[in-house]
Amino acid sequence: IIPFLDERGYDIELLDLRDYRTTFEFDSITENTFSKISWPKNHSKAGEPIVLRDYQIEIINNFLANPQSVQEVATGAGKTIMTAALSYSIEKYGRSIVIVPNKSLVTQTEEDYKNLGLDVGVYFGDRKEHGHTHTICTWQSLNSLYKTNKNSKEWMSMVNVTALIVDEVHQAKAEVLKAMLTDEFAHVPIRWGFTGTIPKEKFEQVALLVSIGQVFGQLSAAELQERGVLSECHVNIVQTVEHAQFKNYQAELKYLTTDSVRLDHLASMISEIIKTGNTLVLVDRRECGDELVA
Repeated sequence: IIPFLDERGYDIELLDLRDYRTTFEFDSITENTFSKISWPKNHSKAGEPIVLRDYQIEIINNFLANPQSVQEVATGAGKTIMTAALSYSIEKYGRSIVIVPNKSLVTQTEEDYKNLGLDVGVYFGDRKEHGHTHTICTWQSLNSLYKTNKNSKEWMSMVNVTALIVDEVHQAKAEVLKAMLTDEFAHVPIRWGFTGTIPKEKFEQVALLVSIGQVFGQLSAAELQERGVLSECHVNIVQTVEHAQFKNYQAELKYLTTDSVRLDHLASMISEIIKTGNTLVLVDRRECGDELVA
């Protein structure tokens, strides 16, 4: 609101009444920051040193230079390892909490934290761990705790952090996220957000701004493809010609998903396609998939 008032000639005197640290000095992350640590056995690069990619280093250091900010980073860039590197960077100032959109990302993120040797706990479902330097949770679990037990020791353990990192910020409902981050988490000085897609609605963009910060930087899927990180996707559309006639949509749908002659033809096409490499087949009925396999 300050630029708005300044443009209209108001004299503004801003008093900063915050009683917590608001300035930080971070050591820059380099590709060799974690090179003394090797990837674990179950990793695709098992035994090799953990060496960050150039764009990961740029994104991490961009966050470190902007303690309240959002970056648009495409899926496949390695956000979990970048999140772990950010938590590592703030340890000298305190604890961090990482909010992810679903349970699978909780365990995936936890793995990278453990790979870097960080003290980490999770909070979701049946696993509710406290007292760790870093905590990973879903925004749904956090919101449930906020609504039912925001005066409990569990909740105080959650909010007593120095850094808040939100993954896939576009997947959390704008009002839910804003309510927590501008209320109970309002005192958290460091707040970073990852998203694959900046919301199009203006009110959601404003919610991100007031909850986390401005957008600084963008890494698209196309750029990752150019760098060879993501596979290039070539789409070939095969248009089948159906001569049958149908009285309604349901009759046509039944034919498309159950007709054995048609499905046998599709199965033979897939058998040829898979010779070119890994192939993903999506169906909207399990029975249809079973028939293709048979």
